[in-house]
Amino acid sequence: MQRTIQLGQVQPSVLSNAERTVKNWRCELSVNVAAWMATRNEWFSAFTGEEVTNKHVLLAHLYMVALVGALLLAGWLEGGAL
Repeated sequence: MQRTIQLGQVQPSVLSNAERTVKNWRCELSVNVAAWMATRNEWFSAFTGEEVTNKHVLLAHLYMVALVGALLLAGWLEGGAL
């Protein structure tokens, strides 16, 4: 005889605790990431002489990765000739 157990029947308190824990972690992570993004990046601020946040640094790196990707794609479309 085969028995099937549905998730709603197996200790709902454990499932609700797990769900609550995941929601708390998500909230903490989003708050920590938002705070980190708004934090002043000391090295780039000193290097440029302006107020630079971690968000600006991250965006600059993403733009550079996109630029290199576009250059690689253009080179591939041209047949790889230098």
